Parts: sequence; C-alpha cells; structure tokens
Amino acid sequence: MNKTSGNIAIRILLALAFVIACGCAASRASQYTYDRRLLAEADDHFDKKRYPEALKIYQDLASSPAYSQTASAKQALYKIGYINIYYDNPKADPRAALDAFNSFRARYPDDKLIGEVNTLTKILVVLKGFEDQYDETSARIRRLQTKTAMASGSLDTLLESIQRCSTERDSLDMEKSALLKKISELEQTIVKMEKTR
Repeated sequence: MNKTSGNIAIRILLALAFVIACGCAASRASQYTYDRRLLAEADDHFDKKRYPEALKIYQDLASSPAYSQTASAKQALYKIGYINIYYDNPKADPRAALDAFNSFRARYPDDKLIGEVNTLTKILVVLKGFEDQYDETSARIRRLQTKTAMASGSLDTLLESIQRCSTERDSLDMEKSALLKKISELEQTIVKMEKTR
C-alpha cells in the first residue's frame, strides 16, 4: 500500500468515525427532550413525597398540546390516576383518579398498561358505588329522623317511628360494616398491586 492510498484510507476512517460519533451524539441528545425532563422532575417529586408538585407537572404534561402524542404525556396521564389513589398521598382523590384512568383508556386503548388501568377503574367504580349507596342511605336516615321529630300524635305512633329508625339504623350499621370491609379489601388489593410494580 502506498502512502497516498494510506492517507485516503485514514481520511475515510476518520470521516466514518466522525459520522458515527455525530449519530451517537444525536441519539443521546434526543433522549433528553423537554417532555422527558419534565416527567423525570415529576417522578422525582413523587419519590420525595411532594405529591402536589408532582401532580401539577403530570397534569401540565398530560394536557399540553405540544406533547399530546409523546410517551411522556401518556405516562403522565397514567400517573395522575395513580397518584390520586396512592395510599401514602393524604390528598388522594379517587374521583380524579377515575377521570384520569378513563381518559387514559380512551386515548390509549392498546397500551401495555391498559389491563392495570382497567382493573383500577373497576375498583374505583365499585368504591364510588359504595360511596353513593352510603350517601343515599344516610340521606334516608336524615329524612326518617326529620319525619320522626315532626310526627305528632299518640305515643304508639312515636314508638313505632322510633322502632323504624332503630331498625333502619341497625340495617345501615350492617351495610356500613360490609362497605368498610370491602374498602379494606380493595385497599389491600391496591397495595398488593403497588408491591408487584
């Protein structure tokens, strides 16, 4: 090999190395997009138990039209639901979690997390049903108590009203115990799911 062909070979190798280095640098640079940085920042807040700060960033990221088609926005939407049922979050809001999971299901029906999202959604729907039933029963008791207090007449009428209230109260206490047991079971299921993640 003569000196000229050796120089050409070295130049080609250097040019090839430069192209490869530029390609690697570009691929590394694309890993650190602004939406990914925001997601990492929100995750850091979550890990440090700063849930309101994490939730704010997740919400901004999930609702931003600029990032609506990114994996970061999808992950943020999932985490909005997750943070609102997280057992350690004192400001958890199951209704907000249900809204977020329903949005996730609508936007990303084929995502790998859809099974988990569907399970959590079902649990939240059951809990909401229990809550609605409890509220309805409590309102019924208040109406019965009001009727009893307003009832006038004989002692027999009053005693009968008191007996109905007592029976209704006992029935509600049983319903309340059953609901509390179901809630406890659901909380244990959520904690188990958390541990398997």
